[in-house]
Amino acid sequence: MLPEDTAKEHVHVTRVQQSETKTVALPIRMQAPSKAEFDAAAQAIAARAPNQAVANAVLDQLMTVPLPSYAPAFSGLFEDPDGLIWVQLSEQGAKRVELLAVRLDGTAVARVHVPMALRIYEIGHDYIVGSYSDADDATHVTVLKLTRR
Repeated sequence: MLPEDTAKEHVHVTRVQQSETKTVALPIRMQAPSKAEFDAAAQAIAARAPNQAVANAVLDQLMTVPLPSYAPAFSGLFEDPDGLIWVQLSEQGAKRVELLAVRLDGTAVARVHVPMALRIYEIGHDYIVGSYSDADDATHVTVLKLTRR
């Protein structure tokens, strides 16, 4: 899958085996971030700095940036073995991950909420593989059960 731009509400799906490309309209709406969301994103960026002085300088610079008119429509795309497109609607690093499963015709078929900050690597027919960091900043890989109804 090749997103043209995360600010768009559609993706181009290219399957190498079948040499086909299809544009899929995603059933999502772009929206402006709230001030709280913008501030949280700035804090998350500054937290990656090597020391507090740099973090403070980064945060000071980010706070001068005007609030954007829209946020990226999605932060991740995955395809499962059944051919569904899974769109990660929550931003990377969010305390809770929100996923939307979409057919190639653009129909939403499922919405999944993972109640933890999870970096997703793969979505299978009955599982989600990802990693998370604990309180000591150690990374753990986990496999979550995915039940389809």
